[in-house]
Amino acid sequence: GPAMESLLRPFAGCNRFLWNKSLAIQKERLDNKQRCLSYSRLCNLLPTWKKEHPFMADAPPQAPQQTLKDLSQAISEANPLFLMHLFLAWLRRARGDR
Repeated sequence: GPAMESLLRPFAGCNRFLWNKSLAIQKERLDNKQRCLSYSRLCNLLPTWKKEHPFMADAPPQAPQQTLKDLSQAISEANPLFLMHLFLAWLRRARGDR
């Protein structure tokens, strides 16, 4: 109902904000021919972002970490080299090469 929606709105807004902010950072790094920040490096930015954006303190602490983990996973899976690695691993398993 409306009560649940009012509780979830800040949580969802925080996660969306964090996803977009982190994605912009990663895109800028890629545009500048730099490697993406790892999940742990992104997590190291959380305390600073929480100070800069106090509304982030309203979300449970696991939520921002999970958002960053999901983003890191999505970026890894979109990387052609990562996809090639998965394919080669699958091919080795299919052939019985462990």
